[in-house]
Parts: sequence; C-alpha cells; structure tokens
Amino acid sequence: MKKEEKSSEKTEEVFQYKNITYMEGKQYYVNNTYSNKQVESIKLETKEDFEEIFSPAAVMGEGGLPTPIDFDKSFVLAVIGTEVNQSTLFEVISLKDRGEFLELIYSYKVEGEKLSYSLHPFFFVIVDKKYSKDVRFLKE
Repeated sequence: MKKEEKSSEKTEEVFQYKNITYMEGKQYYVNNTYSNKQVESIKLETKEDFEEIFSPAAVMGEGGLPTPIDFDKSFVLAVIGTEVNQSTLFEVISLKDRGEFLELIYSYKVEGEKLSYSLHPFFFVIVDKKYSKDVRFLKE
C-alpha cells in the first residue's frame, strides 16, 4: 500500500523592487565650513540646505560646469566622507524603491598613497521628486 503525499505549497506576495533612475552630481565640492566626524548620509530637498554643504567647482573644458539641480523637480541624496589625505572612491551600487522607502547602496574605499593635501570625499545623486520618501543608505 502506497501512502499519498500532499504537497503544501506556500504562496508569497512578491513586491517587485524598482530601480530608480538618477543623475550623478559633478563639479561641486564640500564647503570648508562643513565638518563631520563620520561618514554622513543626507537627503537634501532645498537649494538652501544644499548650499550649506556644497558649492560649485566649475573648470575649463567640456563637462566643466556643475550639474544643474532644479529643487522644484528633484532632491539630492548625498554621502559625505570625513576629511582625509588619501585618494577616496565612492561608487553607487544601486538605488531602489523598496515600497515604504528608497534604498541607496554604495561602496566607499580609501586607498592609495598619502596626498600632500586633504580632501572631503563625497558623492551625490539627483533624483526625481516623484520618488521622494524616506531613504536608507547602506554601505556595501
């Protein structure tokens, strides 16, 4: 006699995480009045808040102008490292809509030989306001 086996399949509701399109901010620097003792993650929604931390750093040549930001249509997600005297690399891994919040995953590496000057490493991305919600910043 053969026993019948019943399979109990579980059904789970799956939320499709959506990658968010963003633009990387270029040709800016962290103001020398800004000070932090650890890596900071910030959501900036106004021009005034942005300008308290960042200033434009235009250079000659193609692509030398700061990335324009329209705070009526966009907001900024920034990660600011502590002041160092070594080459530093920030890289955005992903920006996803997780339903209740946005999730920004990035990597941060301080590497290379000592420099003769200090720098305040950072990156920021410009995101369409239609995605505005709480943000979780995760270092990979």
